[in-house]
Amino acid sequence: MVFLRILHGIACGIGVPPAMSMIAEIMPNDWRPFMFIIFWSFTAVGETYGAAGLVIFMPELKEDAWKQVHRNLYAKNPVGIKFPMRDQIYQIVKP
Repeated sequence: MVFLRILHGIACGIGVPPAMSMIAEIMPNDWRPFMFIIFWSFTAVGETYGAAGLVIFMPELKEDAWKQVHRNLYAKNPVGIKFPMRDQIYQIVKP
């Protein structure tokens, strides 16, 4: 279990340094602090969202077939919310 926990930490943390480098290289100087705050804030929001889904759909950590459908829909909600807004987001960050 400890090995899996370490492996999970490595897998989740492997994308953070490239993301930080990308933000530092692409963002203008006055936007960088704000974007770093946004990055880490939404990391915490995503972890909270995932934990809430676990509490809602698997409170006793038992697997049921009907819960798989709800869990899949719950996991796709952030994409479903963000995808229709892609044009507005592009207009905001467009150089």
